[in-house]
Amino acid sequence: MKIRVLTLLFMINMLLVWSSTAMAQPNVEIELNGTNVTSKFSPRVVGNTVFVPVQSLNFNPELKFGFLEGAIPNLIILESNKYTIYLTIGSATMKKNGETIELKSPPFFKDGVTWVPLRAIAEGFDSKVVWDQQSNVVGVITSGEFEK
Repeated sequence: MKIRVLTLLFMINMLLVWSSTAMAQPNVEIELNGTNVTSKFSPRVVGNTVFVPVQSLNFNPELKFGFLEGAIPNLIILESNKYTIYLTIGSATMKKNGETIELKSPPFFKDGVTWVPLRAIAEGFDSKVVWDQQSNVVGVITSGEFEK
């Protein structure tokens, strides 16, 4: 009986260790035009999508962002000289200059932070996004609009 209890406890322990390891977020690095900017973006992986805090997008003064409160709750607006992008927390669509684009994962709000899908935002501003599966690196190559 004692062996069965110990075996059961061991199996439960292994299950808990395995499940917490499986649910741990992979460490993801972000490179912008070849420069590692992970510390500026603090990425988070949810499902198969890399998210960044919308506040981290203020690295470039040419990109304006904000929240519109009131008539349309949870609206995120990102603007540049050429593009205006609208996202809504919880919505799997975004609008780029009036064109509706489907998102794989919607923006969300957690722990006081608004998270947006990196690929959708980067591609929305005509940047190229590449994913290196082996090293867990997201590469963003800007189209020149945001280069300094």
